[in-house]
Amino acid sequence: MSSDDDLPARNAPFHDPQTTSAHSISRQGRAKMFHPLPGQLIKDCQSQWSDSLTRSQKYHEATSANSVPGATEIPVPSMKIVARTPRPSESNVGTGTKLSDRDVSFSLAPGNGMLKMSVDAMTEFICDYANRWHSTLPSSDPSRVTPNRYLPGTVPLFAYWSTDFHEVMEQGPKHAAAELTKRFSREEFWQLRYIFFLVQTGSEERDLFGHIAVCAISPEAKTIDYLCSAADDGLIRGKGAQCVENFLAMLTIYLGDEPPLRQRFNPCDWKLRTGRSELQDEEEPDCGIYTICNIMCLAFAWELSYGARRGQEMRNGRIRICSTLRVSGFRGFNPAKGADNTFYYPLNNLSPPNSLIDSFVQILHFPGLMINETLTAEVRRRSPMYYGCPDKETLYAHCDRNKRFYPNFDKVGISGRLVPFAKFLSWVERYDLARERDVAPFPKPYLPNGSNGSKDWIPPDAHWPTRRLW
Repeated sequence: MSSDDDLPARNAPFHDPQTTSAHSISRQGRAKMFHPLPGQLIKDCQSQWSDSLTRSQKYHEATSANSVPGATEIPVPSMKIVARTPRPSESNVGTGTKLSDRDVSFSLAPGNGMLKMSVDAMTEFICDYANRWHSTLPSSDPSRVTPNRYLPGTVPLFAYWSTDFHEVMEQGPKHAAAELTKRFSREEFWQLRYIFFLVQTGSEERDLFGHIAVCAISPEAKTIDYLCSAADDGLIRGKGAQCVENFLAMLTIYLGDEPPLRQRFNPCDWKLRTGRSELQDEEEPDCGIYTICNIMCLAFAWELSYGARRGQEMRNGRIRICSTLRVSGFRGFNPAKGADNTFYYPLNNLSPPNSLIDSFVQILHFPGLMINETLTAEVRRRSPMYYGCPDKETLYAHCDRNKRFYPNFDKVGISGRLVPFAKFLSWVERYDLARERDVAPFPKPYLPNGSNGSKDWIPPDAHWPTRRLW
């Protein structure tokens, strides 16, 4: 650990978001991911890799010799611990994972991919630094208290789920939702800007990946961003991870159907994007490198476009990742004269993208997404109109003043005491959708004496001819 560890997570004055364009910060940050390191750092990494190979060779030789019956036992050397991620007592995303020299330097070899532990650790460093950086920004709160988003006991702005998530998801969306509940309550989930799910597919030989991608879910923007450097779209109809629909099912179960209704998973609000990642060389094991770069772009609010990187640039990216692991993460800008700012990256303070210009499409209209097979009709037709409805009694009053549009709404089996609010609301939304499409079930004929309710449907926020309901 260096003396730079105590520096706050901050931008350089010439990267101040108030005076420097977001595009400029983004461009410089993305370029630095593939910029060469100082020569001495490269030598340090190579030396560590050489020592690691020597220890690893002795480890396997001793293990093999000790496996022979009757052989004299040879001491097995342990790998050298050279770094660790933040402890749970230091960071709200910290795991305190110890990293050996093998974990840190394995990816230096161009023919190697990234170890699971290395991808997890880099993602943790990214989330922790972004949380610390945002915690230093001036608060927009009237109290002028800077919101803390990194200390234990607080809700992070950026979080992640490690590479073992596929084991959780393999047990079904219901199990995955239960596990996610252990991490964040529904209220806490909506305070996240991003939660990064590392998606592993293919071989699980030893501790290596077959392939790795990331599914970035943004509660703030209500987007799902599946980023894969092998051009997989993550859909069930594809030939890759086939996980996007499972994420929709998990969110539906996890967020439930209790008030406040805007905190449910409402499909009409959410958008999906696939195919936005830069693509790797099919012959190279670079998916872990691309995954880390994609996560950095989203967490640091850079534009998600860094171009095809090949040859020496990709090797520079590998060395940078290994070096960042070696020094246990990123550093804030050091203004001292001649200071080393190798591990400093500028961040933007921007909300996540969610527009059609950014290639996001509403999930209800996303081509190829098996949404009808994944979500029930009751979930698919959830309407923003009812987000403000506080309870079942208020919804009953809404139906009562529009009684001809909701035939038999007052029946015991529809709105009775034992009928849950969510079930009654689903019934109402079904009639609303039918009315919009002019299909059955149709409203009852209007009666001039008013016994069958208003001639026109009265929205819940109308002040006339009756009071506003919500």
